[in-house]
Amino acid sequence: MKKRKLTVGSLAELAARMPVLSEIQQKTFVGGGDGSMNNPYTVTEFYAMCASGIWNGGYVDGWGYTYSEVVVSGSYGESGTYGESGTYDSSGSYPPPSENMYSINNAVDFLNNNANESSTGYCARAVRQAIEAGGISTEGRPNSACDYDTWLPTIGFSTVDSSNYTPQVGDIVVFEAIEGHPHGHIALYNGQQWVSDFVQRDMYGGICIQE
Repeated sequence: MKKRKLTVGSLAELAARMPVLSEIQQKTFVGGGDGSMNNPYTVTEFYAMCASGIWNGGYVDGWGYTYSEVVVSGSYGESGTYGESGTYDSSGSYPPPSENMYSINNAVDFLNNNANESSTGYCARAVRQAIEAGGISTEGRPNSACDYDTWLPTIGFSTVDSSNYTPQVGDIVVFEAIEGHPHGHIALYNGQQWVSDFVQRDMYGGICIQE
């Protein structure tokens, strides 16, 4: 069999006939980073895998651990009402909490004033205390952050449609537990940033230990 030597010209001819995958596309198939703490995915890899529907959670460079499944609960409702138990003034003036009233402003202030510079692992405790500062009893609450998605509706919060989602002040996001991270994560939106036991750089905050 006659052998044909590959040249720059023949490679260019081949490239013109065959599809060429970008480096990031190649990594999504064969793996660039592996999503571990010591070898995280790049942000570009994260977005590529999300677009391909293959993101299952893992570490992302500069972000920390990024979960695959989230539930957002809103503390607001139609015409400025909160569930059936309280109201807030849409102009930004919030009444103090009472037995039948929830103050988003007080909850946010508590979280902002008590946030650490970095995660301590107790996100559920921080958000729970913020809810209490807003005027709602948290008796019967779960210990793990991941279980707040089903518990929050029992105290008046409601699940928010994730399509075209824009965070609103007081929204709470819950990340489900996954292998190696049994307690998930939880955070509250303060109007500018997501805050848990620390001020997060984005919605994806980190790993919780438990309450």
